[in-house]
Amino acid sequence: MTALSEIFVPLHRIIPFSNVEGQGNRSSIFLQGCKLNCLYCHNPETIPRYTESAKLVSLQYLYEQVMEAVPFIRGVTVSGGEPTIHHKKLVPLFKALRSQGLTCYLDSSGFFEFDRVCSLIDVTDKFYLISKARALACKHFVLIGKIKQVLYHSK
Repeated sequence: MTALSEIFVPLHRIIPFSNVEGQGNRSSIFLQGCKLNCLYCHNPETIPRYTESAKLVSLQYLYEQVMEAVPFIRGVTVSGGEPTIHHKKLVPLFKALRSQGLTCYLDSSGFFEFDRVCSLIDVTDKFYLISKARALACKHFVLIGKIKQVLYHSK
């Protein structure tokens, strides 16, 4: 098993205490990168995978940042961008956080291949699927494949 200090992800920002990104007080981690590039994205600065403002940080760094907020938080919510593009890297982080009694939530567009992210889903306590179906329907002619994939995962 690879140590948390040897796995890196592009970080946009961390909010140590938030009651917006899930139930109770939580730490929120916003990762960089999304394949959708939606016009209505509420975090458009997180769309590019790497930017000058994003930092490449280890999972150990993220773990330590979250643990500094304990006992004032119930868990962590990972958002972005699209956090599932980092699915393999998030599994060991979620396992480590859950071993400390914290809950792990994901905030996702639903645009992913289910079979590829099963290991992440297995260690995720709650999955927020951000539905922007009306906006997607308006862009139907451009995003038809993406719509089908998002709606499939929302079932």
